[in-house]
Amino acid sequence: MTIVDYTQKAKKTKIEGHSEYIGLEQDVIEYDSRLEARCAQCLLRERIKFQPHKKYEVIDRNGEPFNYEIDFDLKRPTKFSGIDRLVDSLEVKGVLKPHDFKRKDAFEYSANRDMWICTEALVRYWYEHGMNPRIYKTP
Repeated sequence: MTIVDYTQKAKKTKIEGHSEYIGLEQDVIEYDSRLEARCAQCLLRERIKFQPHKKYEVIDRNGEPFNYEIDFDLKRPTKFSGIDRLVDSLEVKGVLKPHDFKRKDAFEYSANRDMWICTEALVRYWYEHGMNPRIYKTP
């Protein structure tokens, strides 16, 4: 796996290994930023199955529908280091803005899935120390 530099301005970055590590049909996937690509590398290294860039139609607080694309939609609820609960989806943000939290709330309400916004510090921690995943196994 190639080491990705994610410290510069957002730059689309391709990562390979999706078929080998998590069984996706498409092996090489382009991510919207180096930070998002770094998070993908962490998930691939841990062999955590996910669907990248999954689209959902959600409803905002004013009742207006909009499309929301989740960076990493996990196949099973998972607990990671630095996150205090099981989550179904991960969204990577280099810079957090107030509308990110409004969109997160709308997504969680509409899709009935728990999502965590991952910042640069958390992704860097995972890259250096591992994600320590605990996957919820359904009966």
